Formats: sequence, C-alpha cells, structure tokens
Amino acid sequence: MTTCRAGFTLVEVLLAVLLLGVGALALVGGQVHATRLTAQGRLPTRAAAAAAARLSDESVRAATLGCAALGSGAASHPLDLEESWTATPGARSLHLVDVLTYRRLSGPGPDTVATVLPCP
Repeated sequence: MTTCRAGFTLVEVLLAVLLLGVGALALVGGQVHATRLTAQGRLPTRAAAAAAARLSDESVRAATLGCAALGSGAASHPLDLEESWTATPGARSLHLVDVLTYRRLSGPGPDTVATVLPCP
C-alpha cells in the first residue's frame, strides 16, 4: 500500500521565501530610485517657473515704465534657488538675461534664460 503526502517540504518553503524577499528588495530599490528622480526634476521645474515669472514681470515693467527704468537685480527663492538678472538697453529693445543657480547632484549649476523685450 502506498501513501500520498500532500504539501511542501521545508526546502521548498525556504526557497519560496527567499525568492519573495529578493523580489521585494528589487521593488523597494526601484521605488527609491524613482523618488530620487522625482526630487531631481523638481528644482529645474521651479527654476523655469521663476524665470518665466521674471520675464513676465520685466516685460510688464518695460511696457509701463519704459526700458530705462529696468536694471539688474537678484533674488532668493525657496529650496536653494538663487536668481540674478541683468537688463541691457539696446536701440529699441532691452536684452534681459536671467541666471538661475540651484543645487544638483553634480554640484551647483546655472541655467540661463535670455530674451529681447521691445521698448515702447
């Protein structure tokens, strides 16, 4: 007479637990990487928004006060974002250069936005 035993051996259970653990560690590692990439993308987005706001503000000031009223300046923003801008008058235009510096993984790096605004 033969007997049939149902179930798993201890070795099979240990191997299954080991494979599940390795899979869980891979998922956690991927999540950490994705979180780091998301955080890295936040500062360039804030820098672009600050540059767009500066260009908009200076454009309005040039239209209302005239290009002679514009000059250079600097500002600090949250999250270690530093901004400096220079306005250089031309014949019938204003050359505006906005430099934004923020911390990156490779060290601080500037992003530069330049535009030409018409003078009334």
